[in-house]
Amino acid sequence: MFVELYKPDPHSPLWDPFIHPDGMADVSKAYFQVAGLDPLRDEAALYERALRKEGVPTKLDLYAGYGHMFWTNYPELEASKKFVEDTLEGMKWLLGR
Repeated sequence: MFVELYKPDPHSPLWDPFIHPDGMADVSKAYFQVAGLDPLRDEAALYERALRKEGVPTKLDLYAGYGHMFWTNYPELEASKKFVEDTLEGMKWLLGR
């Protein structure tokens, strides 16, 4: 449904970073927070792995058993509180602090 509405150019590296003509080696370090039941879980895991294989520093936090936006839909969960803490730590890591 989303792709139908968005109508991306399938040949654009803005849509598919795997086809960027310069590859991925010069991509900045990346932080991923992935919910285990998220529809985009596999794409995030594959992209993180591809970056890591190219030598890009990555950090991945996986929240097994939770769905997309669980931290906003259920902020009282311990996993949601951990997500917020991890977000702060992930941003510190990205900024080198």
